[in-house]
Amino acid sequence: MFDPKKLVDTALDQVQKSGKSSQGSSGGEVDDILYKMSRDLEEMRMKNRELTERLNDLDMQFNHLKNLLSRSDRRY
Repeated sequence: MFDPKKLVDTALDQVQKSGKSSQGSSGGEVDDILYKMSRDLEEMRMKNRELTERLNDLDMQFNHLKNLLSRSDRRY
């Protein structure tokens, strides 16, 4: 399952490890980590968009059902 908190924690751990191990070395590792983080962030945005669309759809269905129920209650 998609877990944004775990994703962010993993990225922060990688940055901290990279900072300790590559002091004075090239920024290649940091660049790789930044690339992975930006890719993961884009994945999170896509998932967020999908979940938002699904939530809006469910909300619309719920409202439709609620309206149908209220109409049927008025008939009696």
